[in-house]
Amino acid sequence: HPDALERLGAFESEVLQAPTADGEIILKVIDVNHRSQDQVQAEIDWLLALRERDLPVAQPIPTLTGRWTEPLDVEGTHAATAVAYRKSPGEHRRYDAWNDDHARKLGTLLGQLHAHTRNWTPPGPTRPDWRDVDVLDQAATAYPDDDAMQNAVVRLLPHANALTTRLPDVGLVHADAHAWNVLIDHHDTLTLIDFDDAIRAPYLHDLAIALYYPVATRPDEPAARTAERFLGPFLEGFDAVAPRPHGNSEDVATLLAMRIADLAIAVHLTVPPGDWTDDLRTTATRLRDRTVTQHDLVPLATLRTFFD
Repeated sequence: HPDALERLGAFESEVLQAPTADGEIILKVIDVNHRSQDQVQAEIDWLLALRERDLPVAQPIPTLTGRWTEPLDVEGTHAATAVAYRKSPGEHRRYDAWNDDHARKLGTLLGQLHAHTRNWTPPGPTRPDWRDVDVLDQAATAYPDDDAMQNAVVRLLPHANALTTRLPDVGLVHADAHAWNVLIDHHDTLTLIDFDDAIRAPYLHDLAIALYYPVATRPDEPAARTAERFLGPFLEGFDAVAPRPHGNSEDVATLLAMRIADLAIAVHLTVPPGDWTDDLRTTATRLRDRTVTQHDLVPLATLRTFFD
């Protein structure tokens, strides 16, 4: 019933929660301008295939019509797509509450996803290509009066474009595996949720994203130390179940720089003026300044220890 829905949040999708006779469900309402219904169906297809392998990922549930996605029309126009999931067990934990075992288990889980998708053909629609959904080309729209930011993105674009040919090891990846998309239960079992950003990209992209967040969310700690503490057990777990993706330390550095610029631009494009908070402004400024100065998030010497 609509009155039972509790709004959990919204960024690029509305996320709601409701009790049912079979337990809590999560309802997502996704604007078609963000993801088409076919792209949402492609996300569900991958989740269903992963769950057939008993991997701990979000569990989609069908609607009363038996479909996995439902179009929502406004004035006769398909405006959004609704999809529902069984609420996954566990809770979010900040990175300062993670230990080596959590990092190792995340590496194992991402490795299992990669091992699966390398040998899997989607049964229907496919997810977009990573450069098709990249927002770097919209720097001028997000920062119309900031020449320094625009120029910094222009300098980054050739390196980003070069990865397309440098990293032929491409497949379906989660593309957003971080602590807020991981639930940890009382047995320390990890469940990976929110496949909304899943794309076809170099497999190395997933590893770079997983590294980005524990470092970026601890700006007061030495980046090298944070990266070393995370990458050791994380890559140990990954390497045990999947081949290490092609790419070297400079490729990882470029992917990290792309993530920083991407977030800096995306937040200006998607967050309405009335929703800005002081914390969000601080974060956006830090992302913008790091893009402009082209300061490596993680020292290249540290990345060479793990990727060269």
